[in-house]
Amino acid sequence: MIEIETNYFTIIEEHFRCARGTRMFLLSPRDLALVEAWKNSGVPLEAVLRGIDVAFEKFRRRPAQGRAQTIKFD
Repeated sequence: MIEIETNYFTIIEEHFRCARGTRMFLLSPRDLALVEAWKNSGVPLEAVLRGIDVAFEKFRRRPAQGRAQTIKFD
């Protein structure tokens, strides 16, 4: 069970890092709490990863002037 939990967090963190395009990135304690809530609620890993992809697709389509500089989980 611990391995599944660790993989859930690690896979999400790695996917977010790759989507963001940064080498060094760690989720904040707030982000980790949100990921834990998703896991505890039974949100499938695939749904979380797709949500990250959709968020970045929308972010990149916006004009640079009108968008925030970062993407957050919340």
